[in-house]
Parts: sequence; structure tokens; C-alpha cells
Amino acid sequence: MPSARPVDAPSAPAAPLWGALASAHAGLHEVRAHDVDEHAHNLTAWQQHYDQLGPGRFVGRLTEWRLPHIQVFREQTSQALRQSCEVWTDSFWFGVPDPLATLPTRINGRLHGTHDVMVRPGGERFELVTPDRHSLFGVVVQRQALMDAAAQQGCRLDWHALQQAEVLRARDDARQACLHACTRRAAATE
Repeated sequence: MPSARPVDAPSAPAAPLWGALASAHAGLHEVRAHDVDEHAHNLTAWQQHYDQLGPGRFVGRLTEWRLPHIQVFREQTSQALRQSCEVWTDSFWFGVPDPLATLPTRINGRLHGTHDVMVRPGGERFELVTPDRHSLFGVVVQRQALMDAAAQQGCRLDWHALQQAEVLRARDDARQACLHACTRRAAATE
């Protein structure tokens, strides 16, 4: 089987996912919060604690789609935060800050680059430090579903490297296509 980095995998398996997201708001959950602690608990099946890093009124918005074996969301926050996060076990989280709405983000102290995708395995704590007026797109995929999608594409994933990674370099065209699809879907719910 050919070897491929996870973020460079062909986009074919994503078509059914985005098609499902576009259908009749099934699994759609949207919530706004004016309390940072309340907002930290709004993301389904995550363990989180947020600390606001500066003064000012907090406003958070979460738009989340839940499908079998996958969770797709957009989180928007008004204030800079330190986020202690843990995603559901037996999964992988991939995060892409919206480049039009954010300043740099840090994951476990490491600066997130313009062409990077943040990644963390489920069941392990990690820290994000996000700026004021932050917007992030996230995808959480159950490990078996990710393995199945890779196998369907003839890709072999390096699970050890993926477990250890905090950021992955993505081809600009692949990252932009993902952001475009997320942004278009998020705009359709507003």
C-alpha cells in the first residue's frame, strides 16, 4: 500500500461527510454562551476547562454537527483563552483556526503555523492558547473510521507519528478546500 501523511489524503471520502452535513440539519447543535465556564462544557463528549486571559465580556458560539463516528464543529470566542482540552477516547482531533478571524494559536506551547493542522489523540489532555476574536474549525474522527477511510483510499497511516504529532503540515490547496467547505457550511446555518 502507498504511504501518505494523514492531511494529504485524497478528498474523496470527505464528499459523503459534507453531503451528510448539508442534509436537513441532522445532528446540528448550536449554542451561545456569555460565561467562559459554561462555554467550555458545550462541546459534546469533551472534557474541557477554559481560563479567560484578559478583561472584558465573554461571548462564545459553538456550531456542532454529530454524525456516527465523527464530530465537526466551529468554535468562536471573543476573548483570549487558555483551554485545557481532552477529546473523547479512541479518536483523533484535527483543528484548523480560521485564518480570516484569528491571530496565532498555540498548542501545548507550540505556535501553530499558517499551513499547519493541529492534531491530538483522544483520551490525552492538551492545551490551547487562543487570541481574542478566535474562530476554529475542528473535526474529531473515531480511530476505526479514520483507519477505514485510509484503507479505502489505499493509504497507510503512521499511527505512532500521528499519536505524537501536535501539528501537521498540510498542502495549501487541501487546507483551503477544507476551510472553504467548513466556512460555507457554517455560513448556511447563520
